[in-house]
Amino acid sequence: MQDISAKHGRWSREFSKWLALVGLIGLVVLAMLTIADVMMRWLFSDPVDGISDLYRLLVALVVASFFPSSFAERGHISINFLSAVLSRIGRKWLAVFASLVTLAFTCVLGWQFILYCMEVYEAGETTWLMGLSVTPWWIGVTVLLLLCIPIQLIVFMIDLASPDAVSTGHGAEMSAVEGDGGSGDSVSADVKNTAAKSGSGASG
Repeated sequence: MQDISAKHGRWSREFSKWLALVGLIGLVVLAMLTIADVMMRWLFSDPVDGISDLYRLLVALVVASFFPSSFAERGHISINFLSAVLSRIGRKWLAVFASLVTLAFTCVLGWQFILYCMEVYEAGETTWLMGLSVTPWWIGVTVLLLLCIPIQLIVFMIDLASPDAVSTGHGAEMSAVEGDGGSGDSVSADVKNTAAKSGSGASG
């Protein structure tokens, strides 16, 4: 199961990177629109009509395109205040519980976005200046958010299949701390050996 979960984890990371690339292209488009608007205002005192409408639609889609990558790469902020008092097994199950809570929250958030899309569609909401329908754009945002559900499910399976929390993102910080402690012990041993050699030389 661990090998299967790792394989799906690599697939989800690669897939989310392509989505993030689409979001990066969207950022470039936003930058170009901003430059065009500034240049039109400066040279011809004639700003691009409806650019604020495009900003509103593109920004939501661009931000949502980075959500899958954030889930796949475990880019969320976590506070491991219990890791110091838990065993390796305890940290593993704490990571599993955190992944499960994140999965449940993502499902609820996705359902709320579906309801919002239905409300926007029924209301026939459009942008202020250009009169563009906002429904297709919010459907795109919702789809990107719903893609986070299977990705987070894979993360949960990886945490569940891992032997301990060290191989998961939630325990990586703790393993790094343990690694620092180990290097500190080796440094102390080197200092003791150096001191012993110095003492022997002085005695000679």
